[in-house]
Amino acid sequence: MLIRQATLQDARNIASVHIESWQFAYKNLMHQDILNRLDIEARTKSWENIIAESNSWVFIAIEHNVIAGFVHCCPSRELLLSAKVGEITAIYLKPCYLRKGIGTLLLTKAIEYLQSHGYGMQMLWVLEKNTEAINFYKSFSFKFEGKTMIHPTTLLVEHCYINY
Repeated sequence: MLIRQATLQDARNIASVHIESWQFAYKNLMHQDILNRLDIEARTKSWENIIAESNSWVFIAIEHNVIAGFVHCCPSRELLLSAKVGEITAIYLKPCYLRKGIGTLLLTKAIEYLQSHGYGMQMLWVLEKNTEAINFYKSFSFKFEGKTMIHPTTLLVEHCYINY
């Protein structure tokens, strides 16, 4: 398993993993119309923009020349938090790579990278009903601190988890 920083050339494959992961993981959590409307071209452009940002880091896990998953981290987008809080905005795997330790490798990489760049605290948002993801984050000592929001696209409740 190779984990490396993503390049612009990886954007389309990251977008594909992102869409496939959402359609698998959220099929019972999110309205099917949202999942059906996910667009590879729009996601590719979005990931190109994210990868190109200087204060944004995307790491990919590669197995047998295939992107098995990815993680994105950056300084926290929450205006009320300290400038030294890092945020993990996305971690997704192709469904066939679930429960093989790849998510653990990717989340570990993101946390270590953020810590090495002075972000001693990390945060992330997770869907309120995504118990598998919540349990995964709790295994890394992330804790729900009571802050919630309504996701602007899905209109679903998300909870903020923080790792100190």
